[in-house]
Amino acid sequence: MFDSTTGLTEENSSSYELSINLHESKFPVIKMDFEGTILYANKAALGIIQEWGCAASRKVPGNLLKTHPEFTDRRANLETEIVSSNRVFKFNVIAFDEAGYTGLYGYEEKVISK
Repeated sequence: MFDSTTGLTEENSSSYELSINLHESKFPVIKMDFEGTILYANKAALGIIQEWGCAASRKVPGNLLKTHPEFTDRRANLETEIVSSNRVFKFNVIAFDEAGYTGLYGYEEKVISK
């Protein structure tokens, strides 16, 4: 069924809502292809990718891919931690082989006390 107010069908409505939720999440969400190029980063992830010296549509540094080989693993399905500034984020790293990307979904943040 087509909704003329949103332009969405029932089939793509839930996908659209998920996309909005990821974009507005207070936790970082990063999608990268299997070569290590950033395809998407929500607002909460911008500080992390900037710290990596990266931006959307740019490849993350090779030393980061050596430290985190799961980012480009087509079978990834694990948890990892990423340190950024004075924070440690826990991420679920999930590969979507058919879609051609790995999703990094932050879900916990701890501040490192100095």
